[in-house]
Amino acid sequence: MIRKFRVKINDKIFEVEVEELSDNVSKKSENVQSVPVEQPKPVQSATPSVIEKAEIPKETPKTETSQSDGNEKVVSAPMSGVIISVNVKPGDKVSVGQTLLILEAMKMENSIISEYDGVVKDILVRKGDNVETGQELVVIA
Repeated sequence: MIRKFRVKINDKIFEVEVEELSDNVSKKSENVQSVPVEQPKPVQSATPSVIEKAEIPKETPKTETSQSDGNEKVVSAPMSGVIISVNVKPGDKVSVGQTLLILEAMKMENSIISEYDGVVKDILVRKGDNVETGQELVVIA
């Protein structure tokens, strides 16, 4: 049985034919000829693609904490996930390193900690909420 293969060697493509020999045929060497095959040229579309027409917003993702109005600090989600517990409530005093809430992402629990001393002004999420990277979670004044 003869089978055809394309083989790439040093960025050149060769089309080869290989013949399977049965056990009862004496082993003899045969010359194998290879012929370079042209690589197909990229196809160009007659109309520009939708991606080329779309404008990509030049927005940078928010960091875990960002400055808000005045002395308020906003703690944002460092990754997408689900809020599995909220450990503070509005009016609570918080200190640096204190766990504000627990975010589950990829089956791992991640403690979202405060980087500031202050008072919790507002909690923008609840237990069970799905959050996206950069979404605001807690406001500390």
